[in-house]
Amino acid sequence: DTVRTGRAVDLDAGSSNLTDTDVDHYRWDLGDGGRSEGSVIRHAFRTPGIYTLKLEAVGRPGPDGRLEARCSSRRIVVMDRYKEEEDGVVVVTYQDARGLVRSFAYQELPQDEYALTEEELQDAQFTVELFASTERVALSDPRFLEIRKHYPILERFDPVRGKYTYSVGEAKDLAEMYAIYRKVKELQFMEAEVMMIHPEKLTDMSDLAFLTAQDLNRSLVRASNILFGYRDTTVMDAYLPTLDTIITTLNNFPELELVIEAHTDDVGGDDYNLALSQGRASSVEAHLLEKGIAATRIRGIGFGEQHPIANNSEAEGRRLNRRVEFRFHVKREEQANAAHD
Repeated sequence: DTVRTGRAVDLDAGSSNLTDTDVDHYRWDLGDGGRSEGSVIRHAFRTPGIYTLKLEAVGRPGPDGRLEARCSSRRIVVMDRYKEEEDGVVVVTYQDARGLVRSFAYQELPQDEYALTEEELQDAQFTVELFASTERVALSDPRFLEIRKHYPILERFDPVRGKYTYSVGEAKDLAEMYAIYRKVKELQFMEAEVMMIHPEKLTDMSDLAFLTAQDLNRSLVRASNILFGYRDTTVMDAYLPTLDTIITTLNNFPELELVIEAHTDDVGGDDYNLALSQGRASSVEAHLLEKGIAATRIRGIGFGEQHPIANNSEAEGRRLNRRVEFRFHVKREEQANAAHD
C-alpha cells in the first residue's frame, strides 16, 4: 500500500489475517519508531520511505494461563511528492473478486485543476506515473527495460510543473488500475503514483478569437491543416495563416504560454519519426519566435508516433495522426494571482 507523508491513515486489525484468534488486545509496531494499541488506530508517517508495519494479536489466557500471540506484517510505501498539490490527493477503495478491500491514492494531474462535473468524472481515466523529469528521457533508457516488457511507456509534458512525465497504463476500471500499480511497484518504481487524466479540453481553431485567457487555460487546439512536405520540417506557406491565428491569440493574452506538440503516423522507425516530429515542432516554434513571441512563452516538442488519435492502418487515419497540437496554459504565477484576487 502507498500513503503520503503527513496524511493520517486508518489501520484496522480487522483487515488482517489474525481475526480468527480469540484476541484480548492488539499491538502495533508502525516501523517508524511509533507504537500503538487497539483494533483500529490512526497514524501519519512523517518521513518518506519503505516501512514494515507489524501487528501483534495477543490472545486471552488459556486454561493453563499461557497467552497466545500471533503476528502479521505488511509493507507501507510512504511518498513525499507534490506538497503544493496535496489537496488534490484522493484515496480510492474498491472490493476485488475475493471480497478484499483494496485502496490506493491518486492525484489529479496539476495541469487539470479545473473542477470536474459528474459526467466528466465518469469519462476520466487513471494512469500510473513512473516519474517526472526536467530533462527528457529516451524511451530506450535502461530504466524502462523491464517495464516495457509489460506496458508501453507514454511520455507527456506537464507545462505547470515544467517536467516530462513517464507513465504506463490507462484505465477507467479501478481494479485494472490497481493491478498495474502493484506491478509497477514490484518493478521498483517506488516513486510511482496513480494520477487522474481528465478528458482533453479541445478547442476549435475558429473559436480562438471569441475566448478569454481562462477559457483557453489548459485547452488543446488540434490543427490537422498545418502541413509539411514529404519528410520535410518546413511549414508550407499556404498554412502560415493558421499560425497567424495562434500568434494573435498569444499577443492578445500575454499571460498565456504555449506548448507546440508535433505528431506523426507510424510509417518509418520510432527514432526517425521522433526526430521528424521534433524538427517540425521546432520549425513552428522558430516561426513564432521570428514573429516576436518570447522564447520563455513557447516550447516545441515532438512526440513521434506515441500519441495516435486514429487508426494508422488506414490512409485517413495516418493523415489525422500527422498533426500539430497547441496546448495553452496560463502562467502559474498568473493563476496564483487570480486565486488571491
